[in-house]
Amino acid sequence: MIRPYEESDLAQCAKIFRQAFSEEDWGCAWTQERAELYLSDYVNNPKFVGFVSEDAV
Repeated sequence: MIRPYEESDLAQCAKIFRQAFSEEDWGCAWTQERAELYLSDYVNNPKFVGFVSEDAV
């Protein structure tokens, strides 16, 4: 299921971001707080349009 991004999605999106970009190949060490702040810059942009993909459980 794909749905519009909601403010309550930030923590889970940041967790996924950390898992994807903290790998050795990227050379980054993202904390949850830092990832949330980084993504907040995007989602707080007036032109931001985001979507979330969810597995139906």
